[in-house]
Amino acid sequence: MKKELALAALLAAAPFSAFAGSLNYSYVEGGYAHLAQDDVPSFRVARFLSGRPGDVKSDGFFGAVSVAVGESFYGFGSVRRGTDTVEVQVHDTFMGVVSWTYDADVTVTRLNLGAGYHYGLSDSTDLLAEVSAVDSELDIEDEGEDDSGYPDGYGGRVSVGARSAVTDAVEIWGKGNYTSGDFYDSELSASVGMQVRFGPIWGVTGEFEGGSGYSQYTLGVRASF
Repeated sequence: MKKELALAALLAAAPFSAFAGSLNYSYVEGGYAHLAQDDVPSFRVARFLSGRPGDVKSDGFFGAVSVAVGESFYGFGSVRRGTDTVEVQVHDTFMGVVSWTYDADVTVTRLNLGAGYHYGLSDSTDLLAEVSAVDSELDIEDEGEDDSGYPDGYGGRVSVGARSAVTDAVEIWGKGNYTSGDFYDSELSASVGMQVRFGPIWGVTGEFEGGSGYSQYTLGVRASF
């Protein structure tokens, strides 16, 4: 009986011992995303008229994928998308007055595609360096107003940080980010995250990123392979 109990305990511990202290760079994940955008850029409504949306706080979803390439490199991509209803003020730029206001559904989409390099400090901790292209878009549904002048938010990002498996089932990471583009002009931000693993494949993740003009957080499920 004691041998059977000991064998059962070993089998129960086997999934955790198989990935204890490991950092996997091949995975897919998805879940809930919240994005908050301050100081939303104006868009052209018509000649001498511009629309100025209020701050956006959107709820939606995210998806992400990472693929290891060799021993030290990896490629990654992510999409975050959410919708909020905000007040838009239409300004008469010639007269310098607010002509009218209306409520509009604003959809925020952030795409990120890039490559990274990791350097092992120990068996459980890596330093990270990443470069990526970013695309931030706001789609404003304004019931017939002409928003064709609204800019696309293309840009680039550089990130450095660290990732560590602090226990058999808990992993944490943190990065400093520099983003520049149409929406984010020399924006500095920081991101921190955690994964709680329930075996060699499945885990629950959470991440927060914040800068001077925006913030976002995600809660999801990750499958490593």
